[in-house]
Amino acid sequence: SALPIFRIDIEKCETGEKTPCAYQTTESIGPREVQNGEIFDRFSRVWNEKGNPMMGKKDQLRESWWDTPFGNILNTTWDRPHIKHVVMAYGTDRPTEVGYFFKKKMDFPAAAAEGSENDSDDDSVDDSIYKDESDNVDGGTNAGNATTVENVQYDGMPHLKTVIWEVENGEYVAEAYGAKEKSSAVFKRKPKKELLKNVRSKLPHSGDGTIPYLSMAWAHTWLLHATRAYMRRSPSTGEWVNDADFDHSNALKNIKISHRPKGGSEWIKGPIKELNDDDAGVSKIDDCDTGTSHPHGTKYKPEMLRYQSKGRSRTNGMEYTTTVIEGIGVEHKETTRNYDILAAVFTDVLKYMHDDFGII
Repeated sequence: SALPIFRIDIEKCETGEKTPCAYQTTESIGPREVQNGEIFDRFSRVWNEKGNPMMGKKDQLRESWWDTPFGNILNTTWDRPHIKHVVMAYGTDRPTEVGYFFKKKMDFPAAAAEGSENDSDDDSVDDSIYKDESDNVDGGTNAGNATTVENVQYDGMPHLKTVIWEVENGEYVAEAYGAKEKSSAVFKRKPKKELLKNVRSKLPHSGDGTIPYLSMAWAHTWLLHATRAYMRRSPSTGEWVNDADFDHSNALKNIKISHRPKGGSEWIKGPIKELNDDDAGVSKIDDCDTGTSHPHGTKYKPEMLRYQSKGRSRTNGMEYTTTVIEGIGVEHKETTRNYDILAAVFTDVLKYMHDDFGII
């Protein structure tokens, strides 16, 4: 991602100085700090919460997960499961939360006591997310400022200022969070969202509304693993031991790509074609079974991309396959009940049952 998972904006103000104050610093927290638990230490140093709940959470993770015979699964990436056939399907291009920006406002007497150990620079985010709406500042007054309990000064809960969403085409949207509601519950204002124009992801899609695209698309590495395993030479002759149509120049060329247009029933070889003005109406599918909504409330015949590869085990010679299906615009929970995605998955499953066992 082009943005940190967590960011903490620290604002230190002199007495009587109005926000935005002149002295501002930033802390960024990335995947490595989440993986090793440093995120709890960082938040604990910035926010002095009563009872130190952040470190309590870290101790729970250490006792129940990290300091156990089972290794921390976050320390390594997931390999392809050691089974003969893998079929994975998920949705894409739904707005998905990928980042959280917090704000801590400090008065200079308290700030001077803490020093500048948390100071750092981060200019990777569009300037628009630094704009504090007056409502947002008012709404976070109690959350970000210190309160005194029994002559001990504690901070309130960390104040979430901005939520970052990944959207389709690799773009990011910043949503102001926690704005103070001035109207009745019936006429609530929608949170302000702003496109981050100067920040883009290298990925072409967004997630399924729950899981970021990068996490789900990691299965694409399993496709490459299979084709690489299939590229092997005979120990005796040195010749390639594969099908005649297998391309040995580049393992990527052996990943088969097909797509099914929105409303269609048949898979078409190749990736989705981007239409221009001369292609008006090309994507319209003449399918008598095409509708706009499914009786069970899921998207009907969504546009889908399919990636397929095959490999052969170098130890026992068993051939295995990997299939990844992406349903464009399909939401996370909908994936498991969408008729067309399930049909695409079980079509492959039934074919493998026939080829491997001859039972269908």
